[in-house]
Amino acid sequence: TDAERLAWCGVTLAFSPTGAAFAVGYADGTVALFERHTQGLRRVLRGHGSACRALAFTPDGSRLLTAGGDHTVIVWDVRPQAAPLPRAVRRETSAAKLWAAMCTGPAADAYHAMARLAVEPDAAVA
Repeated sequence: TDAERLAWCGVTLAFSPTGAAFAVGYADGTVALFERHTQGLRRVLRGHGSACRALAFTPDGSRLLTAGGDHTVIVWDVRPQAAPLPRAVRRETSAAKLWAAMCTGPAADAYHAMARLAVEPDAAVA
C-alpha cells in the first residue's frame, strides 16, 4: 500500500476526518501538520525522541495521536485555538489585520491568524 511505502522511507501519514489537513511523521520524530488545499505547513510538533511510527486523528479531528519508536504515544490538541502563537500575533488587536493575514498569507501565518481569531470569536465576527 501507499502507507507501507511511505513507512519504508521513514515517513508516516494521516488525513484529518474532513480531509482539510494532513499530518506527516518523520524519522527524526518530528510531526508536521499541513493544510491539504495549499499543502502549506501549519504547525510543527516536536516531542518524540525517535522516529514517528504511526499517526491518527480522533474522529472529530481535534486531536492527533502519534506513536514513536521510543514507545511513547503523544496526544496533540490540533484545534486552532490550542496552537502556540507568536508574540506579534498574540498582541494583534485588529481583527481586520488578522482576517487579511488569514486570507492572503502563507499557511503558517494564516493558521496563526485563524487561531488568534478562534480565541476571541466575538471580536472576530465584529
